[in-house]
Amino acid sequence: MSGLSGVEKDAIAAYAAELEALTFNSKPIISSLTMIAEELLPYARSVVAVIEKKINKASPDKKLPLIYLLDSICKNLAGAYSEEVARKLPSIMASAYIACTPKVRNALDFLVTTWNGVFPPSVVREVVREMKLAAKEAAQSSAVADRQSRTQPKSAHATAKAAQATREVKAAREVKTVPEVKAPGYESPEESWELEVPETRKRGREEEAPPAQENAATRALVVELQGLMLQVQLRVQSQAAPDAHFIAAVARGVALCQALLAQTVPGSAEHTLMSSNLRDFLYVQQQVMAQEQQRQEQQRQQQLQIQQQQLQQQ
Repeated sequence: MSGLSGVEKDAIAAYAAELEALTFNSKPIISSLTMIAEELLPYARSVVAVIEKKINKASPDKKLPLIYLLDSICKNLAGAYSEEVARKLPSIMASAYIACTPKVRNALDFLVTTWNGVFPPSVVREVVREMKLAAKEAAQSSAVADRQSRTQPKSAHATAKAAQATREVKAAREVKTVPEVKAPGYESPEESWELEVPETRKRGREEEAPPAQENAATRALVVELQGLMLQVQLRVQSQAAPDAHFIAAVARGVALCQALLAQTVPGSAEHTLMSSNLRDFLYVQQQVMAQEQQRQEQQRQQQLQIQQQQLQQQ
């Protein structure tokens, strides 16, 4: 990020840290990252660059959520973001198409069909062309790998079969007069495989599944809260007047802090941290409400002045 100003560098570094949470298709995380991108609109080029870098480095099963993030940003924010993404979209989609599985490719194919009106037709055509070339390259690579798998394993299989036969002959010579004896209740590993987990333990595992789902939901709330915290911080630093979107974000932050605080143990580090976050959001909310009341009072005074002037003119 050389050549960036100190403020832009810090903002982009913070955004890159938030991207680490997007390892699966999560609407709350994508929405949060989209809202943060809106606050970082002056740095649109750097935001797109850091997302592109993340996509290129991500493993094949982690690329799709990041592409969905670009899709969300362009559909909701457009403008500078759509222009910047359009320049890089063909190469991004082609590289992802080659690396990903057929299931993900189907998702990418469908995604392209939703871009009419989002990107210029020439860009969509170029994306489709690059993806077709990528599909051809992937098919050729798969065919080569298939041919290799048909030829190489034969010798390996024959070697393994011969080795197994040798072991069986040797074992037969050594223990051919020894009968198989089982202790009462003994079962071979093959026979006891399905019995390793008794029904009581299976039920126990099933009962433990909901807490795992709850943990996943909690993690999603924490990620959303972190995004809101960054969004509020950037807005406060910009000293811009609060709008309806910002007021809603602060209110959502308060609600998330209260919900997460209720899940922590009083006196724990998590409880202390969440209490601090809640106080910060409540302070910002109080300041925003005071500014909003001041703005409404100013509007009322202006309306009164206009009415008085109209009465004097009559």
